[in-house]
Amino acid sequence: MPEESEWSRLACGHEVRDPSAVHYCSYIDVLRITAARPPHRDGGRGHHDEYQFIRVHQVCELVFDEMRNELRRAIADVGIEKYTEATQFVDRLTAWLKVLNHTVRTLKTMRPQSFDAFRGFLAPASGLESHQFREVEILSGLRPDSPYAELRRGEGTVMVRYREMLERASGNTRLWTKCMSEVAQEPSLRSAFNDALVRAGCAPVLQLYARRKPHDPLRVLADALYRYDREFLSHRRVHIDVVEQQFTGLVALERARRKQEQPDDASVVSPETVKGTAEQGTHQPKEALAIPYLRGVIATARFFPELWDYKQAREHDRAQGPWST
Repeated sequence: MPEESEWSRLACGHEVRDPSAVHYCSYIDVLRITAARPPHRDGGRGHHDEYQFIRVHQVCELVFDEMRNELRRAIADVGIEKYTEATQFVDRLTAWLKVLNHTVRTLKTMRPQSFDAFRGFLAPASGLESHQFREVEILSGLRPDSPYAELRRGEGTVMVRYREMLERASGNTRLWTKCMSEVAQEPSLRSAFNDALVRAGCAPVLQLYARRKPHDPLRVLADALYRYDREFLSHRRVHIDVVEQQFTGLVALERARRKQEQPDDASVVSPETVKGTAEQGTHQPKEALAIPYLRGVIATARFFPELWDYKQAREHDRAQGPWST
């Protein structure tokens, strides 16, 4: 066995013979990515569930960063007609979204009372400030002149109120930045795909499915893009499901406080009630204003609306059956 003096202790706790050699912890930078903790307050640690809350959002930001890289690679490959390679990266994007969905769902294990214990320390921060997520949307196909982008910038009655609340709280929050506008000048996955359809003489997309066989690389790419868009929609739905659960509980807690009752005795408040109080601005957590905004996003956001129209029409036809009139 090696002598004890032959071993060197690394900062991560491992003991190795050659500290200059590549090690698992140094290669993936474990110490740095796990360094963030809930801040110490009043001599103690942050709330236990705050640690989970931070970790979930850190995982999301790591995934968004990787998705930006994969999107730019897929866009480049579509531009040079390497459709098989592009499909590989689009499928990878879809897989990353599944990771996000499972990660975000872990927040459903957090009780509203736990979130209420530390949410005051989050002000004036908001998940809307995730710059990387916005870049992922833009690179996927969101454009500044689309109705959805107008919603993202804060237009519309509910979002104007929500944006004003954010700006009053922080004094300098902008929901659409100059940097995002610069990213919007880059080719997107949607624009690259549309250009490919034109080059192939298959625009609009209905022509692609009419003229190309199922295993044609461009048609296979189209199917992958539709799966990616569907999974992105699933991510939005998971997000709003978690938000509604937390703010439904917070509304109940605040009502219970006003009635000087115990939180466990508060009646369950439906998502519709939360939506209504958010729109009316009555006795609800200010964050609940995000719920009608998120509902609006789900109703309008598609990166490939033409693919959706075609696929939904085909699914409708299959549901009707061959004997429908």
